[in-house]
Amino acid sequence: MDWKSRISGVRKARVEDVDESSITVKTEDGYIQGDYMVIALGCDKSDQVRVILDEKGGCIGTESEFDEYITLQVSLLSKGKFKYHGSPLSWLGRRVSQAVEELATSGGLRTCETPNLILPKCKPPAPYHTFLKPGNTLKLSEGVFAAGDVVGEGPKLGELSMRMGIHVANSIAKGESEFKPLFIKSYTPPRGGG
Repeated sequence: MDWKSRISGVRKARVEDVDESSITVKTEDGYIQGDYMVIALGCDKSDQVRVILDEKGGCIGTESEFDEYITLQVSLLSKGKFKYHGSPLSWLGRRVSQAVEELATSGGLRTCETPNLILPKCKPPAPYHTFLKPGNTLKLSEGVFAAGDVVGEGPKLGELSMRMGIHVANSIAKGESEFKPLFIKSYTPPRGGG
């Protein structure tokens, strides 16, 4: 038995448009209207992937401080192909930044002064042209919530997206409350250093 047969109302279709005011989604198969709408989309990371897969390697920096965890990980796991340029997770505070830098350096992180590769920001997902700004409850309007990478500025992490989804589900079931983000990312330095 697959998961679709256990959950009523599940449809798989390509989304063509979203009308938040009427809580309606236009798909290739028609319209879907609901009591609630949770917009939980990833962001378009295709440009980021292109930079990371660059065979030349070099010194990698990032356009957004929220993506430094990606360039740190790429640098640590590249076995010397990429060197890191940046201030490790400085947006989380000086203590965190220093601790991450010490841990990464002990794991073989190699740094550089001037990046020749810049990891671009991820782009808003279709059909949106900008990231959504739901506020601290993740509510966009009556009955409409946003979760995941489609939500404004900040790190685009699976763990954070899942926490947003759980928060939205609780808000629908139990009433709205403030979402308090938590940044969780684990690093395992490669064996034998960078």
